[in-house]
Amino acid sequence: MLLIVDDDPVVVELISLYAREAGFGPAVGAGTAAEGLTALRNGHFRLVLLDLGLPDRPDGDALQEFMDVAGTVPVVVVTADDRVETAVRCMKSGAFDFMDKPLSPARIMSLLAHAKENIKLRALLEPMNPALRSPAFSRIVTRSPLMLGLFQTIERLGPSPLPVLVYGESGTGKELIARAIHDISGRDGSFVPVNVAGLDGALFSDVLFGHAKGAYTGADGARPGLVKRAEGGTLFMDEIGDIGSESQVKLLRFLQDGEFYPLGSDRPERSACRVVLATHVDLAEAVKAGRFRADLYYRLMIHIVTIPPLRDRKEDIPLLVDYFARQAAENFKRLAPPSDPAFIAALDGYSFPGNIRELSAVVYGAAADSGTGRPSIAYAREYVSRQRTTTTVELKESCVDYPYVTGDRFPTLDELELQHIREALRRSGGNQSAAAVLLGISQSTISRRLKQLSEK
Repeated sequence: MLLIVDDDPVVVELISLYAREAGFGPAVGAGTAAEGLTALRNGHFRLVLLDLGLPDRPDGDALQEFMDVAGTVPVVVVTADDRVETAVRCMKSGAFDFMDKPLSPARIMSLLAHAKENIKLRALLEPMNPALRSPAFSRIVTRSPLMLGLFQTIERLGPSPLPVLVYGESGTGKELIARAIHDISGRDGSFVPVNVAGLDGALFSDVLFGHAKGAYTGADGARPGLVKRAEGGTLFMDEIGDIGSESQVKLLRFLQDGEFYPLGSDRPERSACRVVLATHVDLAEAVKAGRFRADLYYRLMIHIVTIPPLRDRKEDIPLLVDYFARQAAENFKRLAPPSDPAFIAALDGYSFPGNIRELSAVVYGAAADSGTGRPSIAYAREYVSRQRTTTTVELKESCVDYPYVTGDRFPTLDELELQHIREALRRSGGNQSAAAVLLGISQSTISRRLKQLSEK
């Protein structure tokens, strides 16, 4: 069944006639945006044809409203505005197709045939698409085929009690994916997140496994750790690639046997919590370099999930921009802005090394800069220009010869790591965030490693 939203009854009748011939069955007509939105919410339609010149939307801004309500139902724009920029704006907003008036029978039939094939294909893919049937992925804003494939993987491994290792660059949303894994698992317990970077030795044991009364000065009573809080649920350990060798041993024992010792206790306790771990570090390379235990790595290889960076899923950028713009407007107590293709165009070609976290910061910064609720295009252009200039300088400098100056003896790994971090900082003018991009690590990791290496 079709929904035709147009205030011209001749257009509604013409499209209805050809829709029946094309096998779409009866069509429902609506003369205003309000009537069309009500029908769309209450009916089951296979296709929506929407006129932009509706009497209750004289500025032609109804498309985004219909896209939000339509969900996976294709929306075709039908309008007398045949300007190229209008067509581009509609397609960028997610319209399935664009048809200008006056309508020709050949164009109508061609569009309906195209839509019919698309609907058939979607019907075949829908059963394999967990994003369309599982609320576990509702927090993740995407229409990327790469992400939909990732959702399929998560749905397959969700029921397994074994650990899951999540790979992803900084800012790709590893905790969101971990929460989706927890939700898919159907576990009744809580989702308990913890960033374990820098939690070494006794602190690692205390945070995760808790302590017994009198375990150390000030331990006036027993305290359960995060493992106990996650009982029956999921413990999410972020930045697992940055923990030390002592903590790796404790984690391996816990993953193998499900047993742990609270700090200061000689009686083992057990937990059946699901463990999800995340890192931006290439653990295989870390094993080769001697920074990560091979036996722990092999324990984590059973279920691996890799999140694609934003540069590989650019079709998500318009969706994410709209999402963050609405969030920013809510935080700033302003009206939510309409989708702005010009703002998205200002970001075109930028690779976003900080991924979704960086995009969010850009949109919030642009919204704060504008003062109107609509993110500032000038802010976006200036940001991208500044980042491209910095990156160009870094790339030029990265091409020069970089000698590993170590003196007359064989260097230790710590010495090489410290020198390499300092070299990255030199090339980025002391900017730790820029140096982190060069090194492929987070800014917090640079700060922590500098402190640790300088103290040795």
